[in-house]
Amino acid sequence: MIPYAPPTQGGATTSRNGNTDKKKTSTGKKTSTSKTSKKVSASKAKGDPGADEPPAEKAKGSAPKRKAVVKIVSPKSTSDRMAKLAEQAVWRISSEKTLGQILALDERAQEIEDQRTSELVVEESVAPEAASRRSSRDQYAFLRAELARPEDDPQDPHYPWRYSSKRLRHELSPGTSAEVLATVEERISLKLPPSYWDFSLEWCGGQFYTTGDGSFRVIPATEILNEVRGPLCDRMTRPFLPIVDLGCGDYLALDMSKSNRAGEHPVYWWYGGDVKKKVADSFALWLKKLVESSGEPYWWDG
Repeated sequence: MIPYAPPTQGGATTSRNGNTDKKKTSTGKKTSTSKTSKKVSASKAKGDPGADEPPAEKAKGSAPKRKAVVKIVSPKSTSDRMAKLAEQAVWRISSEKTLGQILALDERAQEIEDQRTSELVVEESVAPEAASRRSSRDQYAFLRAELARPEDDPQDPHYPWRYSSKRLRHELSPGTSAEVLATVEERISLKLPPSYWDFSLEWCGGQFYTTGDGSFRVIPATEILNEVRGPLCDRMTRPFLPIVDLGCGDYLALDMSKSNRAGEHPVYWWYGGDVKKKVADSFALWLKKLVESSGEPYWWDG
């Protein structure tokens, strides 16, 4: 009879002949280790930079970190730099074109006004959007009423001349946009007062009370620099800005060194190269007084 012998600790068993054999418990481990070694060898053959890293390192997300480092360290490609330079060049060229288009807009507006005058067609002015105005209220209701007044006024002594010459009492150009006016401000390095800004949105310059002797020509905002360098020959200097051509070398100018709470600048009579007198507290008030006086130069008195 063979005596009972319990299994020994450590996974060993006793055979019938009394010898002790170790149990083969590492078969599964050897198989997985062999498969892992094959995967590492295959990764090395493909050139994987993370092949030498242990599995625990890969599980922690070392690959995303490595990509982030490569993204930061790698210099910007030449094509990206050239694309950025090309974008900047296109922006500069487009800005220059914008300034050229302003002058072209002036010429086109004058052509439209000449055609409108020859046909004696009175166009209805459309009030601009309130968001584009700088003043809190509409200051030119009085002017729209004046423009709607019939041309054949028997009380107007200049009507026969206008009729024979095919001219209108007021010949105004179409308004411009807020974007164009903002560009003008950049060119002259000054901020236009609210009343002159709002006027330019509806009527970008024009002539009031045309007669055989002349008119009151409101200078368009887009032509201020041309007026200073051209007809004025740079004789008018800061802080004055010409806004109305009175003829014979006389102008009405804004004193840009003075302003009130509303941001308006006073209007002065610029006569023969010298400032003569103040004629209004703002451009809108000057125009209102001119309409109330039926086109008479009220500032000549006194």
